[in-house]
Amino acid sequence: MKYREDPQWLVALINRDGPNCWYCGAQIARSADMILCDDGASYRAPDGMQSPTRDHLVPRSRRGSNRKHNLVLACAPCNVAKGARTLDEYRSVLEEKRHERVKFFGETA
Repeated sequence: MKYREDPQWLVALINRDGPNCWYCGAQIARSADMILCDDGASYRAPDGMQSPTRDHLVPRSRRGSNRKHNLVLACAPCNVAKGARTLDEYRSVLEEKRHERVKFFGETA
């Protein structure tokens, strides 16, 4: 089964990395936290939490894989902001804006 078709992707990433955005540290809503919208077909995150997305550290457009070592949990705003940039390119953009060194929440060293 391809990763994008696996309904357990959110559980797998939270179990591995914890329930926070890999980039900014925002708390990510778990599946059980999600609230059914009035349309009855979509869900939203509760107030104070971000909707979950998965992001490729090396973008697919840059030959990044769908393997677990290349996937992280990200809040939607960070995932959109990173776009198709590599991790180093995204860091450079943020450092230029902030005028300081950026360390992402999920980095260990």
